[in-house]
Amino acid sequence: MRKQFVLSAAVIAIITALCLFTACSEYNNPDAVEDPNDPGSSLNYPELIINEWTDGGISLEVKEQRFKFTATAATQYIHFKAGALDDIYIQLYNKKNETVDTKKELYSGRLYESFSVTNGQMYYIKVTPYGNKTGTYQIGFTASTSSPDILAGASNAIQLNINDWADGSFTLQEKEKWFKFSATAATQYIHFKPDTVNDVYVQLYNSSYVASDTQKNLHGSGTSLYTSSPVTVGQLYYIKVTPYGTQTGNFKIGITGSAASPDMMAAMNTAVPLTINTWTDGAISSIDKEQWFTFTATAATHFIHFQKGTLDDVYVELFNSSGVAVDTKKELYGSNLHTSSPVTNGQTYYIRVTPYGSRTGDYKIGYNTSATAPTN
Repeated sequence: MRKQFVLSAAVIAIITALCLFTACSEYNNPDAVEDPNDPGSSLNYPELIINEWTDGGISLEVKEQRFKFTATAATQYIHFKAGALDDIYIQLYNKKNETVDTKKELYSGRLYESFSVTNGQMYYIKVTPYGNKTGTYQIGFTASTSSPDILAGASNAIQLNINDWADGSFTLQEKEKWFKFSATAATQYIHFKPDTVNDVYVQLYNSSYVASDTQKNLHGSGTSLYTSSPVTVGQLYYIKVTPYGTQTGNFKIGITGSAASPDMMAAMNTAVPLTINTWTDGAISSIDKEQWFTFTATAATHFIHFQKGTLDDVYVELFNSSGVAVDTKKELYGSNLHTSSPVTNGQTYYIRVTPYGSRTGDYKIGYNTSATAPTN
């Protein structure tokens, strides 16, 4: 009996050692033959899809979760999106049940971690909570630092055309809007036109979905209707637009190569050429509430002259060819019928004429190099 007991103990020890070394360990060895009906089998782990979120949940009964994915690059990023559960640990394993890197903590201040992997190989993620926390969360993997949310938004981005407005809107369900454009200059200007939404944030991303500038606030009050960012000509960029607070409704977004908005660029393209020392007819109606003129500077200072018609009070504002104001807006009326501005000889300039109040009517405008009105 004693020999039989000793033999049995030895067999049990060997089996236990083998078990610990292979499939009976705490984590299933994916290379081992597994029973697909076993809830703990790696065959039944939820499989992550590249660039998409997968739901997860930790409870008092389910204190850990496991997921699997097939690597698509030499470096993969595991992303975490907090729900009721806002702090987790992740541990990555390969098919040999070997740990890949150390256990990492993901929380509000660190929402992703990168891992060196082998393209095409299967990997397993074990998720455990920080402390005794419970609740729902989401997990995903990508080939960049950009989360699945960013990649999904960029994939649905609306194409922008240079110097044109594009419509955007927010609803209670759709709280962000994405646009894309190909850079046409070393600096591009993002313009915002308020409607029922009058305050937004814009965030610029490059073609790798990485933020290429800080988030900017554009709003209808004041002059914060555009922002500029350095870019690489010919490269694709994405703009994520989100509302300030909980605003919903409509707005417009546009891209240009200068501080001039798409509206201003369109207006400048319709500007009436002026001839030096010669009057040119103008008119403001209830429909056309502004008028544009253009001239090429012939001196370091030019005078803009106004001749009253049925319209006797206007504002004139001077812009350079980039749509940037080169002087303050001036009012011309009564005996104050001219104004002067410093300019650069040989450069093109634009004059925007708007009426005082809601006045309408005809008038004349001209330019020369002195305070004396045009003679022609």
